[in-house]
Amino acid sequence: PMARERNAGTERLAVSLPPTFLATGDFDKAITYLRKATDRDKKYADAWYNLGVVYLEKAKKGGNPKKHWKEAVKALQKATTINTLHFRAHMDLADTYRKLGEFEKAILRYRLSIETNPGDTTAWQHLGELYLETGDTQKANECFERAGVDGNTSANHDQK
Repeated sequence: PMARERNAGTERLAVSLPPTFLATGDFDKAITYLRKATDRDKKYADAWYNLGVVYLEKAKKGGNPKKHWKEAVKALQKATTINTLHFRAHMDLADTYRKLGEFEKAILRYRLSIETNPGDTTAWQHLGELYLETGDTQKANECFERAGVDGNTSANHDQK
């Protein structure tokens, strides 16, 4: 499908301004602008994706990370509903579900990432690490092989 023309103001709210606020750590202001952009254009997948990313960054800075992860999930899900081929949104959703302990959802999103971008080895590696966490070493090793990495290295990298 052809990309829709976007209002320049909406584009500025969703793409130009949020990185400025992220760089200064003003997550709430970035969220405000992204919410305005998604209110103006509810089908703007990248605006929803950027909103999810801001919530993920906010979660890293403390406060209530689980709450911010859940807000990120909502925004990232919206992005992938609008654009089912949004690789980064699927990857970020998978990583977030993994942090939340929702492993089946994480596996599904890693698989969707792989389908949308088969040449990217990161999704295979993260999926392998998740299989290691859940005790399925055979599937983990298959994923590591697909990623072209040594499974033992990956296993030690993410041990808790």
